[in-house]
Amino acid sequence: MQLFNAPKKNAGFTLIEIMTTAIVVGVLAAIAVPSFVGLFNQNKVKEAVVQVEGALKEAQRQAMRRGKQCTVSINAGTITATPNGCLSSQRQIDSSININTDPNTSPLNITFSHRGNVTSTYAIVLSSNNTNEKKCVLISDGLGIIKQSNYQGSVSSTIYPNQCKLSD
Repeated sequence: MQLFNAPKKNAGFTLIEIMTTAIVVGVLAAIAVPSFVGLFNQNKVKEAVVQVEGALKEAQRQAMRRGKQCTVSINAGTITATPNGCLSSQRQIDSSININTDPNTSPLNITFSHRGNVTSTYAIVLSSNNTNEKKCVLISDGLGIIKQSNYQGSVSSTIYPNQCKLSD
């Protein structure tokens, strides 16, 4: 008689449990996905800043090492240098990144002397339409110090180097 009175074991989930779980997962995904997309776009801007700053510092070092001028050209997302050997390779910036410069010329040519300095101040602002992230690479005249900072101004108008603010 014990065989007939034994409790029945549950073998799975009910439809209501599965639907409830699916709805909860869907709501959490709807909340999390925009945050991940924003983070991804911010990282694209930061990666572009690293590429620009790295190319400038490499060209500056090569100019001092060789004792000759090196000119870096930034044009439509492509970073090149002359003469050959100032950069180990051409750099490409993601096409979704906006590049604004001061002075506003295309291409922007930055020439480092054999001492690693430049003759004027340059500001390169990198941004994306998909995020509020605006980063600035600033090259100071005289010594040619290259700094990275946040850009506080508008990228839809003239770029001002004094709007590049170092983070605290």
